[in-house]
Amino acid sequence: MNLLPLKIKVSKILLNEFVGRIISYKYKNLIPFWNCKIDCSSSTFTNKMKASIYFRAYEGAEVRFIRKYLPTHNDVIELGASLGIVSAHIIEKLENNARLFCVEANPMLIKDLERNLKLNKKENSNYVIINQVLDYSLPYGSIVNFYANSEILVSSKTSNLDEKKSSKKFTIKNTQLSEIINQYKIAKYNLVCDIEGAEIELLINDRTLIYCEYMIIELHDTKYLDQSYSIKDLLNLIDSLGFFKLIDLYGQVAVYRNIKTY
Repeated sequence: MNLLPLKIKVSKILLNEFVGRIISYKYKNLIPFWNCKIDCSSSTFTNKMKASIYFRAYEGAEVRFIRKYLPTHNDVIELGASLGIVSAHIIEKLENNARLFCVEANPMLIKDLERNLKLNKKENSNYVIINQVLDYSLPYGSIVNFYANSEILVSSKTSNLDEKKSSKKFTIKNTQLSEIINQYKIAKYNLVCDIEGAEIELLINDRTLIYCEYMIIELHDTKYLDQSYSIKDLLNLIDSLGFFKLIDLYGQVAVYRNIKTY
C-alpha cells in the first residue's frame, strides 16, 4: 500500500501557519523535537517551520539517520549547520568528550545555531562553530563572495538566487574539510553534510574523506565546472571512491560506512 498520498494530505493539514502558531504558544518557542528542544524564538523560524519541527518532518530523514547510525564516540564535522536543528540532535547524542564542528557560511544564522547547541549539549560534549564557506576553487583562507536572499535559509556562492527576492552579499573566508581536520587535530571522524549541491566539490577534491567512518549526506542535482551531476551521478561518484559502502538511503539522504581501516 502506497502511504505517500496520505502523508501528503496529513502534512497539508498539520504543517501550516495556524498549527505552528498554536505550538509556538503552547511551548513558548522551545519546541520538542525527539529528545531535543529547539529554540524557535527568532524571527527566522516561521510558524510553518515550527509545526514541521514539532511533527518531526523538518529534515526528517537526516535526523532519523543520525539517531539510528551516528556513533556517539567520534568527533563529528557538520557541513551546513544552518539554524542548529540537526546540530542539536548530533550534540545531544555525543559522549566521551567527542566534539562537534559546525560549519555554516551564513552569518545571519550563527546566533540561532549557537542557541540550539547550548540548549542541547551535554556537560562532556563540546562544539566549535566555523563561520566560513566550503570552497575548493581558491586556496584555504581566501575571501569568497557569498549571497543570502530575504529567506535567509537560502544562500549560495553565486548571485543567481531567486530574482524575486533581494539578495544580500557577504564576503567570507573559505574553508576545506582537510584544513578543519588539520587545524583541530581530528583523527577519525563522522560527517553530516547538507550543503545544497556544494557536496560535489567535497567529493571530488578532498581526500581526507578517507578518514571518515560514517557519512550522512543529503545529495542534490548540481553543477560543477560546467558539468551537471544528478543524484545518481553523485551516488556513483561516492561508490567510485572505493572506501564507502551505502547502508541506507531515503529520498536524497544517504548513509555510508567506511569499509576500510586507516
